[in-house]
Amino acid sequence: MHTSWIKALVAAVEYGSVEAAARAHNMTRQGLRKRISNLEAATGVELLAADARGTLTKAGEERFKKFQQILDAADEVLNLEPAA
Repeated sequence: MHTSWIKALVAAVEYGSVEAAARAHNMTRQGLRKRISNLEAATGVELLAADARGTLTKAGEERFKKFQQILDAADEVLNLEPAA
């Protein structure tokens, strides 16, 4: 699982649609949707509803907060001061 897959899902939800998230991240809609599809395949559940909006499924809602925590933890690790 790649953090880029998680970021794609989070962006779709935050921007309200895959289209808007793709534009904001200078990607094609198909490219962003592919990342979300990869995440869905890795988790074994449909995370984003098939509508044009960034609507989470029930399974997506159950996992969304954890996905955000994963991204927050990754950012925290990347921003640690180097050891002296």
